[in-house]
Amino acid sequence: MIKDLKYKFILFTFLLVLEGFSQQYKIDSVNVAIKNAKHDTTRMSLYIALSTYFYVSNPDTIIPICLEAIAIADRNMTNANALEKRSYLKNRAGALNNIAVVYKNRGDIAEALEAFIKTVKLYEDIGEKKGVANAFNNIGAIYDNQGDIPKALECFGKSLKILEEVGNKKGAASALNNIGFIYSSQGDFVKALEYHNKSLAIRKEINDEAGMGASLNNIGGIYRKQGDILKALSYFNESLKIREKIGDKKGIGSSLANIAAMYVLIGDPDCSPQKSPQCMQVGMEKALTYFFQSLKIREEIKDKQAIASTLSSIGGVYIQQRKYALAATYIKRALVISRELGFPELIFNSERLMSRVDSATNNFEGALEHYKQYIKYHDSITNEQTRKASIKSQLKYEFEKKEAVIKEQQEKERIIAEEKDRFQKIVIGSVIIGLLLVIIFAAFVFRSLRTTRKQKLLIEEKQKEILDSIRYAKRIQTSLLPTEKYITNVLDRSKKK
Repeated sequence: MIKDLKYKFILFTFLLVLEGFSQQYKIDSVNVAIKNAKHDTTRMSLYIALSTYFYVSNPDTIIPICLEAIAIADRNMTNANALEKRSYLKNRAGALNNIAVVYKNRGDIAEALEAFIKTVKLYEDIGEKKGVANAFNNIGAIYDNQGDIPKALECFGKSLKILEEVGNKKGAASALNNIGFIYSSQGDFVKALEYHNKSLAIRKEINDEAGMGASLNNIGGIYRKQGDILKALSYFNESLKIREKIGDKKGIGSSLANIAAMYVLIGDPDCSPQKSPQCMQVGMEKALTYFFQSLKIREEIKDKQAIASTLSSIGGVYIQQRKYALAATYIKRALVISRELGFPELIFNSERLMSRVDSATNNFEGALEHYKQYIKYHDSITNEQTRKASIKSQLKYEFEKKEAVIKEQQEKERIIAEEKDRFQKIVIGSVIIGLLLVIIFAAFVFRSLRTTRKQKLLIEEKQKEILDSIRYAKRIQTSLLPTEKYITNVLDRSKKK
């Protein structure tokens, strides 16, 4: 315990010192600190802690740091005792989880899913419930992105159940947030807001700033879908402030892009009259400013999916401004990345925009070709959406049905618990009353014994007095009367005479 506290204090101080130096100097300093660590367990823990620290500021360092941590575990596992083995397995799972997160953010979904599944297995082997729940939450998010709603809901449900069991509020908030996404994708915005607000309330309670930023961003997205653009813009701005405060680059990129999209929809909200050509033009310029800020950050963290989306959005703004050459430049870049990732929605949007550009510039052959591709992916997405909508409706019913059963069971358990508590109170009260009666009875008996003892002593004293009187009388009698021998002698002498 003392060693752990000492290590944590050193690590905390070390990280504070790193804040004021360049990124390269940070990495060099980390290497020195790890090299000087005396024990492999400490060295491995240091790697995991630092990989988490660099998540928002330099995600490129996470994978090599975590791979080194895994190598340490693999080297020491064979000769480790039970306690050490658990520590190595736990840290190994943590390293795999961080690697999986990086893969997910980069759009390397297959690698991310494989790493998360391995993480679940490791955490299950050592009985680390919190780790299992977090991994299920991440896996559910991947399945949701892939449109596999049954698996997504299954994973989110498992995660939420475990997290509530162990009292992990931060994780439970994340699971609630993801369930909110499911409802949002179904178009049930009332339920979606309910779950997102539950998530936000928990995150505020535990002062989880990163989580608060995400929840505010998600709630803004729902208001956007409902058409309340000004309210959505308010939530996006609030989210951006928090994310800038904590240096969450991925979150900042998302909030900036969402704010930009609001300006595209309504123009400049401070301009009058609303949605006039002049106000819309000012809004477009502001939108481009925010989109380019978002693009820069997303390129820094190599978030390919987000990069493609932002490039398309910039192209769309240039189309509205009739700057077709610029629009084509950004949309083509988006199309290359979208095809590389294989995401139908991204390809569909880029093909649609390129068709508009070619049509506006009289390249009708190109416009027709892009339009064909647009229709192809549009039909594919529509069919898939129809299939998903049917699945989602069924799953929504099943989920709500399960939720109702769970609530009913919880109510029964609450009543049983209250009855058990009442019975325990009765038992405890009865025991206390019984003890009081025993104490009173014991006091009465003790008092009776004391009285009896006093009476006995008094009787004994009286008996002694009587006996002493008898003995005294006997002595007097003995002293006054002649003895039997004396009388006999007198009678004998009388006879002789």
